Amino acid sequence: MRIEQLTFFLALTRLRSFHAAAHALGITQQALSSSIKSLENEFGVTLVTRRRTGCTLTADGEIFLNYARKCLDDHERICSYFAGKNNGWNIQNSLDVIFTNSFLSTCTSEAISAFRHEYPDIKINVKVMNERKMEGYIRGAGKNDYLFLCSVPFTEDGEIVREFMPRARNVELLKKNYYLACVAQSSILADEREISLRRILDFPMVLSSEKGQACTPLQYVLNLYKNPNIIMTTPSFFSWAQSVGQNTGVGFTQEIFVQLDLVRKMLTDHIHFIRLKERIGAYLGVVLPPRPSAEVQYFFHKIISS
Repeated sequence: MRIEQLTFFLALTRLRSFHAAAHALGITQQALSSSIKSLENEFGVTLVTRRRTGCTLTADGEIFLNYARKCLDDHERICSYFAGKNNGWNIQNSLDVIFTNSFLSTCTSEAISAFRHEYPDIKINVKVMNERKMEGYIRGAGKNDYLFLCSVPFTEDGEIVREFMPRARNVELLKKNYYLACVAQSSILADEREISLRRILDFPMVLSSEKGQACTPLQYVLNLYKNPNIIMTTPSFFSWAQSVGQNTGVGFTQEIFVQLDLVRKMLTDHIHFIRLKERIGAYLGVVLPPRPSAEVQYFFHKIISS
């Protein structure tokens, strides 16, 4: 058993798909399957149940998952220890948490709160930038205390849109989120529970925008189906919600956003959410530095749990 195999196994358990996990890891699906099979042969158990639509963990797989997480945590901890020792213990006193506007930054609040409790002397710098600027930041960072949080869209067949996949070595794709259509409670679509994407794209669109980015992940995916009639774009969530609620146009948001109590209470009086027949969406993606510090590892695991 190798550390590499445990990393592969954790990626598979997060994405529940050999295809998606292999793509995220930058290896072939056959190589990933062989690695998992090797683990199963070594321990004489079945770790995952393979299905056409993906895979699920067996009871033994759940037990092995806890073991794999502990092993990787211990491995990262000892790597950080010796890296710090070899560098003369030049410990960073800040952590950069960077995300795009399309990333749901509200998902980080619990992780930030837990981090501040665990590391009260380390300052958190929250920054917003697009993917291109992020890649320049990473190339010139020269340190290991940062996380970049982004959205990586996928189409209805589950294919990742490579144009939005960060060009970095340590990219982790976390939760898979689907888009919902959003209309005003006074809209003629307010009674719909499910709708075709091609039908709803006949209506005027009110979409979010990102500074310095001509096309957001959502806009890119919509263009694969039909050129949307975008009558308004805004970087402000409140401006977007007000415009949709006033029936200016149709909007979109991710399911995980609607699950947040504060957002749901804020929107449901004015906005109706409709499931899309074409299950498009975006992964929550995290880019880690080449050799993440113990602090980065802690924050990353809090992001996963939250």
